[in-house]
Amino acid sequence: MESFSKTSTGKKAVPIRLVLLPVMAAILFVMIGCLVLGVNMSERIHAFAYELEEQTLKDIMLAQRNSTNLHSLSKSLQDLVYAGVPQRARAAYVNNWGLLTETNLKQHDEAKALTQRLIESLQRTWTLRQDYDARRSEVNADFNAFHEQLLAAAGVAAGLSKTSTNLLIDLRMPIVQHLDPEALHRRHLEMLDKTARELCTFAHAPARDEERAAFIEYCTNLKELPLSLGAKLDALAAAHADFLAQADAMNEDARNLSHVYAKLETSDRMGLIGQITRFNERLFSSFAAALLIALATAAAIALTSYLVLRPLGELREEMRRFLDTNKLPKMPEGSYIEEINDVIEWLMRFCRMLHQKRASLNLLATQYDELLNESHKDPLTGLANRRAFEAIVEKTRDVPENSVVIMIDIDHFKRVNDTRGHLFGDQILRRFGEQIRTCIAKNDVVYRYGGEEFCMVLTGVTPKCAYNIAERIRKRMRRISLVDASVSERDEAPSPLSVSIGISTSTKAWAEKDVLTLVREADLALYRAKCLGRNLTVRHEEQTPKSVSPFADNMETKHA
Repeated sequence: MESFSKTSTGKKAVPIRLVLLPVMAAILFVMIGCLVLGVNMSERIHAFAYELEEQTLKDIMLAQRNSTNLHSLSKSLQDLVYAGVPQRARAAYVNNWGLLTETNLKQHDEAKALTQRLIESLQRTWTLRQDYDARRSEVNADFNAFHEQLLAAAGVAAGLSKTSTNLLIDLRMPIVQHLDPEALHRRHLEMLDKTARELCTFAHAPARDEERAAFIEYCTNLKELPLSLGAKLDALAAAHADFLAQADAMNEDARNLSHVYAKLETSDRMGLIGQITRFNERLFSSFAAALLIALATAAAIALTSYLVLRPLGELREEMRRFLDTNKLPKMPEGSYIEEINDVIEWLMRFCRMLHQKRASLNLLATQYDELLNESHKDPLTGLANRRAFEAIVEKTRDVPENSVVIMIDIDHFKRVNDTRGHLFGDQILRRFGEQIRTCIAKNDVVYRYGGEEFCMVLTGVTPKCAYNIAERIRKRMRRISLVDASVSERDEAPSPLSVSIGISTSTKAWAEKDVLTLVREADLALYRAKCLGRNLTVRHEEQTPKSVSPFADNMETKHA
């Protein structure tokens, strides 16, 4: 006779084998029913596979037709964009419209949205093409008018008769061809305008009053045409850009549509045929076993999940809450299965142990973070120390473009220590740390590189902005008095503190220089600033110190 036990809550529990016996019996009955069902399903699947093969053949033929239509569509789209003759472009538009509105190209739900999008893109492209052609015609008309007026003025100036002048100007031809670059016709307009200004002078005016009046009229028109033609060239350039951008978008939509059809009409269909055929060949031998296993497993789980596994589900939720909040889980009521009860008790013990371990680790992590922050901070100035600088150098081997290193050295600081004492020197350093933080952005970091030497590593900073930052720091330090370490609110202090600053930059490309290279270059610039008399800001490779930044005024940066 099987022995029964009790859980910690007093609930009776039985061994798991007593629960599994009725489950196995139920699985046996399910297997017999599934075997009969499998034979019947096999016959139905054979019939379905035959129908699917016939439908697939029809779909393949339709796919071939769609492929032909898409190829024709691609050629017509190119004609719509690049055809120089408007009539040919219109014919391509009509052809594309017919291809896209054909019902064969709309039968797939996956392609309907893309097809409609391509139709809309085609309409926009055609509208922009018409606008571009119309503006190009206006520009050509103005260019021809310019030529006519210029030839007429030249003819009158040369003393030709009106009949001869008309023979010269009766030449109309398109100046701006389809998709010509704007710069070409800008130069053409400038040449015509220059020629007109050179022609329309008193030196070329005819002596006779009638010819002189005609010459003045032509010249007056020539003065007005460049402004009008320039504005129309601007509009033409904008229409040209909009048209080509829309053409690119239309071609991209066409490629997407072609890709979707290629995927839908060939690969998926052929893959489906192969899968169905292989599945049908091994269906009779494997379908019954797979279905029986699945049904038996589902029946067993459905029968035992509530009574047997419910405590484990509760424990799982408690464990998730424990992992998220580190709050000890509540003890479930217990199961009717002895083994599950043992697992629950063991897990509860492990949770208590893990809870204590986590608390200890969190305390250690907090203490470690505090120690790490303190180890990277200079206690005297409140700035980052040399160890923090070495850590940032280790992390950033290569620097991006527009990176800057600024080296700052307090002038004659040793003299201050020797004459006023180290305590006064420490007070000067503290004032330096307070003042430099007012000269930089909130996220910028200043490192105490040595005793009286400091370093800044900035990214996203132009050379001009770096120079301005350095000068702001240099001038700010002159508010600190070397008499009593006080700070003047506005002007320089009596006997002001001075600093020398060296700057190095990396402006060309990513990884042009590493951080240490920039530090060495900034150090050389700092040394040069000292040699030139101190209280200066010198950029690396700069020939002479400058009080005004030599960089362009339009450069911008977030540190400015």
